[in-house]
Amino acid sequence: LSISMATVPYTQVEDDLDPEGQPLSVALPPPGEEEEEEEEQQTQQHHPLSTTRRFGFPNPDKDYFRYVILVCSCLLTFGSYFSFDLPSTLQESIQNRLHISDGGIQYQSLYASYSYSNMLMVIAGGYIIDKWGNRIGTLLFTTLITIGQTLFALGGTVGSYPLSLCGRLIFGSGGGPITVVQNNISSQYFKGKELALAFGVTLTASRLGSILNFLLSPTIKDSVGLSMALWFGTILCCLSFLCGLTFIAMDRRNEKGGHAALTTKERRIKFADIKKFPPMFWVLCFICQTFYLTIFPFIAIATKYFQDKYDYSDTKAGRIAGIVYYFGMVVSPFLGHIVDRIGHRAHLALLGSAITLPTFLLFAQTDISPVLPMLLLGVGYSVSAATIWPSVPLVVELHTVGTAMGVMTAIQMGGVAVANVIVGALKRSHGYNADVYFFLACGAMATVLTLILNIMDMRSGALGG
Repeated sequence: LSISMATVPYTQVEDDLDPEGQPLSVALPPPGEEEEEEEEQQTQQHHPLSTTRRFGFPNPDKDYFRYVILVCSCLLTFGSYFSFDLPSTLQESIQNRLHISDGGIQYQSLYASYSYSNMLMVIAGGYIIDKWGNRIGTLLFTTLITIGQTLFALGGTVGSYPLSLCGRLIFGSGGGPITVVQNNISSQYFKGKELALAFGVTLTASRLGSILNFLLSPTIKDSVGLSMALWFGTILCCLSFLCGLTFIAMDRRNEKGGHAALTTKERRIKFADIKKFPPMFWVLCFICQTFYLTIFPFIAIATKYFQDKYDYSDTKAGRIAGIVYYFGMVVSPFLGHIVDRIGHRAHLALLGSAITLPTFLLFAQTDISPVLPMLLLGVGYSVSAATIWPSVPLVVELHTVGTAMGVMTAIQMGGVAVANVIVGALKRSHGYNADVYFFLACGAMATVLTLILNIMDMRSGALGG
């Protein structure tokens, strides 16, 4: 039999009634809303700016998306790390071009100015990142880096020391905060998932920029002149800026896909939150400061130190000075993976700090080839970097990581700025050996602080053993 449904009368049954016997009401969408939603979805699917396939961006739903983000994050600091040590690798040529004294206050100010502006901007930068997100921070700080390095290269080209110093100030105001952005990206995309490995990979990529500076800059200077060596750094900063724009597009896509690491509500942070950071965080900060005093200020004078002590050419001295970064570039990802697997961050931090002691004793007391002590310093640097920075997200809340990283970087750079001036003064009055003993004292202080960290971790277990 063929029955037409239109002719069948509707009979209300019990399932259509609520407990009081009244007909149930069904919430239907307003007329046309379903059609509008379907039309909007179709528009998004075919809109050239809303599809990842059009631009080749990976799908945020895929697990490998965060590794592509990691690649972009790695390249954010590539140009700035290449350019940071240009005054060291090209020290003699820069001093002659800018008409400044050998290793004196004016030369050291090229590093101290970076550290001062870094120290002032990095806390504000961390707050900006926590308040408005990584995308705003990326755009702002890569822009400052590019402008600063451009002015430094221009000053070196025309022989203007004030212009070069101004460039280093602006460069520093972006160089520190962009590292905070990089660390914050790793914390948000990798917390609980290979966090130390992510930090190790970004360190490797960053230090690749430093290594290329030590390898290429003297060669470029010898081949086509000092000016081109400085402008090559500017080109690499521009490439990092373009990688920043790529990250911004991908992170926005990730947020639209409902995968944002932090909601707007979670980003509510106040400067008063700094007072809530636990004591372990502050110990980590001062470990970071005292340990890195044995790295950055030493690398700043290492090329000239090796030239004077061992009678090396500037090219050979620069390459040996870069051993710390070569070693760190190779082993940091593996160390990060090991730290993720075994923990014991406090124990490893103690090892990294203690290694600095025999390193500078070898420099001070022997005439042994600098290769061995630089390898030892590379081990200490890699171990410490793989444990200190990744420990911060473990002791503070996720929505304050940017500010915490900013505070740590400010304390670190404040110490580096003062140390650069002390190193210059000691060199003028007592020679390089006095500087070496200064670095030895800094390593000893870092070792004592890591012992305190181990005692604290025995009670809390926050750092994994």
